Amino acid sequence: MEKENISENYSEEGAYCPSCGRYVGNYDVCPYCGAHVRTRVSLKVLKITAITISIIGLFLLWWVTSQKSVPTLVASEIQPTSNFSYVQMKGVVTKAPAYDSLSQTLSFPIDDGTGRIWIKAYGKQAEEIVSTNKLPKPGDTVSIEGTIRLKGDFKYMIINLPEKLSIKVPEPIELNISELSDSLLGAVVKTSGVVSYIKSYDNLTKIKLCQPEKRKQCIDVTFFYSSFPQYRDSLVFYYGDTVKLTAMLSMYRDRLVLTPRSIEETKVIPGTRKPRKSAKPPENAPKVKISELSRSMLDEFVKVDGVITRIRDIKGGVLVTIDDGTGRMTFPIWQSVLDHIPDKELLAKGATIEFAGKVKEYRGRLEVVPTWGQSVKIKKGEGELTENIAEKVEQETDEEPLLINLLELDRSLLGQKVTVEGEITRIKPIRSGILITIRQGDEYMTTPLWDRVLETSKDADRLKKGAKIRLTGIVKEYRGRLEVVPQKGSDVVVR
Repeated sequence: MEKENISENYSEEGAYCPSCGRYVGNYDVCPYCGAHVRTRVSLKVLKITAITISIIGLFLLWWVTSQKSVPTLVASEIQPTSNFSYVQMKGVVTKAPAYDSLSQTLSFPIDDGTGRIWIKAYGKQAEEIVSTNKLPKPGDTVSIEGTIRLKGDFKYMIINLPEKLSIKVPEPIELNISELSDSLLGAVVKTSGVVSYIKSYDNLTKIKLCQPEKRKQCIDVTFFYSSFPQYRDSLVFYYGDTVKLTAMLSMYRDRLVLTPRSIEETKVIPGTRKPRKSAKPPENAPKVKISELSRSMLDEFVKVDGVITRIRDIKGGVLVTIDDGTGRMTFPIWQSVLDHIPDKELLAKGATIEFAGKVKEYRGRLEVVPTWGQSVKIKKGEGELTENIAEKVEQETDEEPLLINLLELDRSLLGQKVTVEGEITRIKPIRSGILITIRQGDEYMTTPLWDRVLETSKDADRLKKGAKIRLTGIVKEYRGRLEVVPQKGSDVVVR
């Protein structure tokens, strides 16, 4: 039988060596004899065509993506489906940025007219924004691109590229305090006034500026220590000082307030620096029990007495708690009054105090504030205390919790005891308790209520979505989120 010639049956060009006739596949040089093998024309065309199409495809992809702009989103349009979407937003900064150098976290809120959203940056992005002095100020309009994130009901944007943050600084309007009105909300103004009121808290200092020639024309100015750390440990303001500043005009609890832009744009001009004159109460001021105090008595003079159960120093005076057997009341005695109390050295736990003062309301609590040092009479605690009051004098050691808004909740309050209020928007069962989210205006906070707290809370059965709640607890941080964690059942009050 004649031997079959394989090279003739499979004579495709490039498949067999033209010299030795052996099968070489896609080799360009025969591995047997070293002869050059001509490549099939169809394979060359396929390779060139594939490379050409790939290059053209990449170019078209680049061109299409470069022509398409990043979608614009407003706060009111953010939905659960917006999570992880890359968008651009534009709005006015409503609060000075807070930067934590330890965790390298930067955050500030913006308002675009439809709602408010927090802008955050972490790590190198936050450090770059701070180091390049690209921090916006209250009243600045910012345009920014970033990734939308949602955690429960809390929504925020993460800055991915610092160069995508652009800031437009407005031209401040120079006005007198009497010319400020709600028609200018969001505007940046330059104004000045005389300090007529100073109040320091754990996380901020609030002053009241009044127009010199019109003392009834006043406005509040709030300096948060997270944005103005230099104001925390020093007495910057005194009564009678003149303060010139550039600030954004905003609204807080239906009242116009000024949000300062920066320390550089705030100038304090020392005045006479005399303490406020005390108001002498009338001789016929009625004597009332603490349990009889009511809002109908606001700004009226009354007389009260009781046993001091607690006293502690505060900035500008002391904070005193008394009990008269019918109720308990905490009130301040400012230094200008304290200096003129005849027996101020007797001011201590267990002593009896009697005075006349004005009925005031502070954070929802009624108090009688002494305004005339000579009207305050203190007697050393010589008599026997009732069992109830004696127990309070002995056990009352905790500080009065600070009532704050969710907007004021920041890292400077970590470890402190505060009280917050809001509406329950979400309840989620977790191991050893529940996780609740509360809302106050546009602000949200999620915090745990552990079983040991719920078991001793008389309002545990009333916890439901839509209910009004008041929480007292320790400010803690969990996975970058601040929360107020109640420690006992009485810290949870449902209204």
